[in-house]
Amino acid sequence: MHHHKIRNSYMPSLHRIVYICKFKMSKLHNKIVTEKNTVKVMIAMYCNKHHGTNGYELCMKCKELSSYSLQRLDTCTFGENKPPCKTCQVHCYRTSYRKLIVEIMKYSGPRMIIKHPLLAIAHFIRSRRKIKI
Repeated sequence: MHHHKIRNSYMPSLHRIVYICKFKMSKLHNKIVTEKNTVKVMIAMYCNKHHGTNGYELCMKCKELSSYSLQRLDTCTFGENKPPCKTCQVHCYRTSYRKLIVEIMKYSGPRMIIKHPLLAIAHFIRSRRKIKI
């Protein structure tokens, strides 16, 4: 009896997934731009679930936090060498915003791998790199 591996044409091979991720991640070369996209997505996911909004539509509180977060990224003293916020020595967020963004990251972080896998993988890789300061 012959045992043939049957490949499901809808299931890409692991090699194809890795290739696609590398290609897509090369497009995410600008760390600050990628961080901005990631934080916008995370805030939108949280706001959709907790405040009843849809898509990238945000409630006023989340809209303020999103603007504040993007401004913080624009003025980050580390620039492209920005470490992950949770390991950063400089806490640039005001206390009220810091508490909210931590709550949002705790909610959205685990869900990112399902809803936005490329951003999640890119964020995971960036957070594990040694930072040159």
